[in-house]
Amino acid sequence: MSNASAVLDRIVFYGFFIFLSLIVILVFSYEPEYIAPEPLDENYPDFMFKDVKISHIDNGELILEMDAKEARIYKDHDSLELTQILGVAFVKEVPTLLFSAPEGNMALTSAKLNLNQSESVFLYDDQSMGLKTNTLLWNPINYLFHGKGNVEIYHKDFKLNAERFRFDIRTYTMTLDKKAIAYISSEM
Repeated sequence: MSNASAVLDRIVFYGFFIFLSLIVILVFSYEPEYIAPEPLDENYPDFMFKDVKISHIDNGELILEMDAKEARIYKDHDSLELTQILGVAFVKEVPTLLFSAPEGNMALTSAKLNLNQSESVFLYDDQSMGLKTNTLLWNPINYLFHGKGNVEIYHKDFKLNAERFRFDIRTYTMTLDKKAIAYISSEM
């Protein structure tokens, strides 16, 4: 019986060795099908944030505060791309301009803000003035707002239409382009 047992042990050993050899051969000889990854969209951001609050503070003074539904940063751009923007600009920490826009961007090095299709309200001396414009640009260094394209300025006593305007929120000085039209009424 020991002879039969030795033969059986050899058959099991050779069978196991052949089986293991077949598995190794199959594993190393099989070339899987190469599936190329889909190319990434060129405009895909490097960083994306949801429900963002941005505060611009200069020398301890709050200059600008805004909320955005989404913010994206691209490594090749010097800007923060924003959507669904709602914010406040301050002069000596007093709210001076409330603004909203569906989209815009903020330069990372200069903190200049560019809003598209913006709607804003200037606050001054217990009064307010509404503003709609295609593009609203904010330069925090010199406290200037620039508006371009279909500018509409609303006050309780008048309405102004222009293509461009410039507003210095420190001095409350507004400059309109030469083609500005004023509508004055006590019932507005």
